[in-house]
Amino acid sequence: MYRICICDDEALFLDRIQKETRDYFSDRDDIEIITYDSSKQFREDKPEAQLYLLDVMMPGMTGLQLAGELRNSGSKAAIVFISSMSDPVFDSFQYQPLRYVRKEYLHQELHKALQAFMDLQADAGHSFPLMINGSEILIPVSAFLYAESNGHYITFHCKEREYEVRGRLSDYSDSLGKLHVVQPCKSFLVNMRYINLFTNGEILLENGLSIPVSRAYKEAFKSAFMKYQRNYHYDSTI
Repeated sequence: MYRICICDDEALFLDRIQKETRDYFSDRDDIEIITYDSSKQFREDKPEAQLYLLDVMMPGMTGLQLAGELRNSGSKAAIVFISSMSDPVFDSFQYQPLRYVRKEYLHQELHKALQAFMDLQADAGHSFPLMINGSEILIPVSAFLYAESNGHYITFHCKEREYEVRGRLSDYSDSLGKLHVVQPCKSFLVNMRYINLFTNGEILLENGLSIPVSRAYKEAFKSAFMKYQRNYHYDSTI
């Protein structure tokens, strides 16, 4: 069951967003939609959901501020900002939104955002195998942060624990590349889901770790990361 939470103080758009969302998922019976017409009530209830559709400009507290509270609470849920203005789009990036939808193009852009959400859920269900002490275990891609090579061994850093295996990063780079894992330098593989910031010379992960982006890998990394951002975190038409 997927729960989608919509918050918009304008009754007309709240109804339209809810209708567009219901229409998009009309062939599914595992979607629950809850709505809020004020950020105040949203804050009081603290609704849990897999996807939040938040109006950017609301009295009391904006959608950006609500997103900030969600992220500060540890929520990894997908967030889609909806607004009649394009100006705040760049301010929204710090909250890692899935998409930014303009009310002027609500039908087209919201449907793209909902498809991106479902694609993200499908990707989250993937896993990859590691041989540990002669036994194969499956590592969920959603739990994998990064891998670091040290001599003849690789340490896979996951949310709950680490796994050390004998091998080379090249043994895993091709297969993991299909699961949004990228190589920024000779010694690391990184899950793009957990990249907070990318500059010319380094990337910063959600856990605060800084990883260099070497000159030899920079163009390939940049291309893969920008493609991932376009597909999963904002609409390239903005």
